[in-house]
Amino acid sequence: MNAPTTDDRQLIGSNIRLARELAGNVSQRELVRRVNQRLGSKFAVQDVSRWENGHRLPSLHTTRAIAAALGRTRGWFYDEHPELEDR
Repeated sequence: MNAPTTDDRQLIGSNIRLARELAGNVSQRELVRRVNQRLGSKFAVQDVSRWENGHRLPSLHTTRAIAAALGRTRGWFYDEHPELEDR
């Protein structure tokens, strides 16, 4: 498997932001709470910001928890959704 590119990080980050909006404008703080509860982790709001801005990429394990917290599948974050972005 190839290392993630900047485009990959940007796509996944944009999709995390979009999924938060589609889930009822879930705040970054609320997403952190949900993910930490599922994983027993100690993520911070800054982590979500780094993911959404494409500076960091969540692990597959974390992406699974993000997906569950926002009512999406893990694979949803790896696809483009132009029909939803311009709503």
